[in-house]
Amino acid sequence: MRNMKHMTYVIGIKVRIFPSVVQKRIIAKNDGATRFICNRLVARDHELHSLQKVQIILRACCQPHRLPQVTRHGFI
Repeated sequence: MRNMKHMTYVIGIKVRIFPSVVQKRIIAKNDGATRFICNRLVARDHELHSLQKVQIILRACCQPHRLPQVTRHGFI
């Protein structure tokens, strides 16, 4: 086990805030958006992991997406 003098550490400060009603709503929206993104990423990771178990190759993920090219006469 390492001694304390060999470990790096950061000194922290505890701060208590008293947000207004509007600020509370903004904080709640930001927390909700963060939770939504995190849950989506966890779900995607779980799905990819389960697909790797059965060795399914997702060709759509491996190839770059190609958009149709637009010319004067229409799409190619």
